Amino acid sequence: MNPKPRRYYYFALYRPVTPHQVNLRVHHVVWFLTHGYQSMQLIDHINGDPLDNRPVNLRQATRNQNIRNQVKHCVTEGSPYKGIHRRTGATRFVSSISADNLTTRLGSFTDPIVAARTYDLASICLHGEYGRRNFPDSDYSPEQIATMRDYLQAKRQPATSGTIH
Repeated sequence: MNPKPRRYYYFALYRPVTPHQVNLRVHHVVWFLTHGYQSMQLIDHINGDPLDNRPVNLRQATRNQNIRNQVKHCVTEGSPYKGIHRRTGATRFVSSISADNLTTRLGSFTDPIVAARTYDLASICLHGEYGRRNFPDSDYSPEQIATMRDYLQAKRQPATSGTIH
């Protein structure tokens, strides 16, 4: 399963005074025509398809938000799911997620789908609307999300040493 190559549509404009060509990405032109201003942030394709330049599929994003919306680029060690890998020679699948320069190990699972769903819950908590999910149509209960949020908060707390007050 190889993802589509990252291609964009471009407008090529020529200035009559100089022979230099100016390339504009279509999604930036669509953003300008829709909103009336040039975005100083990145323009993110919500569905991850860089050729889908409909205004409803575009949103402003920071670099970190844009990275969170990326699809998994390669299949490693037998798992097609984002945030899941299997160590060489191991039978279990490891789920982990990164946010704010911190990687959190979510657990080790025998079933890759359970590991992927665990990643999805963590992505909802840490990445919000910008997170790319393995199963985007899944409905998770508020209790499941709250449980994962509490788990992540406990796992991501800095270790405190025994300090004397």
